[in-house]
Amino acid sequence: ACGFARGFGDFFVYRMLVGLGEAALAPAAVSLIADMFAPGQRGRALSAYLIGASIGSGLSSVIPGWLATHDLGMLGENGWRSAFIVCGALGIPLAVLLAFNAEPQRRGLAGASVDLSGIPAKLARLWAMRRLVGLLFGGFCLFYVALVGITSWTAVFIGRRYGLALPEFGPGLGLMLLVSGMGGYLLSGPIVDLPFARRPGGRMRILALLPLLALPSAFAQFAPSSGVALAAIAAIGTAMPAVNVAMNATIQDIVPNDLRGFSHATLGLLSALTAGAGGPLLVAWVGEFAGIGMAFVIVGIPVLIAASFCFVLAGRALELATGD
Repeated sequence: ACGFARGFGDFFVYRMLVGLGEAALAPAAVSLIADMFAPGQRGRALSAYLIGASIGSGLSSVIPGWLATHDLGMLGENGWRSAFIVCGALGIPLAVLLAFNAEPQRRGLAGASVDLSGIPAKLARLWAMRRLVGLLFGGFCLFYVALVGITSWTAVFIGRRYGLALPEFGPGLGLMLLVSGMGGYLLSGPIVDLPFARRPGGRMRILALLPLLALPSAFAQFAPSSGVALAAIAAIGTAMPAVNVAMNATIQDIVPNDLRGFSHATLGLLSALTAGAGGPLLVAWVGEFAGIGMAFVIVGIPVLIAASFCFVLAGRALELATGD
């Protein structure tokens, strides 16, 4: 529909609808995966789903760009309209196929006698689990503060620290993001499904370790070259997919099955508010007097250590809740 927009008002409304669809997709997908796969298979299923999103994000910079610069003759000379129409139309047959898929049988923890059909009831259930869920969500949000703060300022940092223009390091930056992101997803799914990870508290231990493995990214300031700096920053890019997979698999295991989608949506909202806005702002504020590279150190180290500590405490809270 964006390709047929007659003005800014139409375009604005259509973009809002795209955002609404995207916001609803992930909670529904995560909940479906929990019902379609046994707990020992969910790590790999989640990593396959999430790596698909990563590949799609990469292609979204290539395919629409080509369509926008090679007009297909749709709606006159506006190549961007062709990009919206072609890419949007690709979703229609997929939606039709999904509409004919049978709803999987609900599996996992049941909601018992508590009615969780309304938002107040769902919030009340999450609040009742606040000692565990709060620590899990807190660790995730803290990790994402470091992730978004560092990655959103990586290009500026490389350009200033090593005196390079974007075309000089852009390909290396893109390769780093692609390799670290896809590599993280390919490795994390099988690891999260290993027998030791499925034992009580196993995934919590993985979550506690991952922020520490991301710490090299905070020390990029001290790298002797831009290549070494990008390699250091790749540490947090590789840890991010593993945190996503382990976190979602853990939530699916501990919350009732009729709370899974809502839990994912709530976590997404909280992380967007804290990390999406707070991460870049915090690095920028510290960078004003310390420089962007030192801001990675000052912000990244304590935030990542705090995230690991939250996951350690969440593991202890889970042990107390389950009696293990």
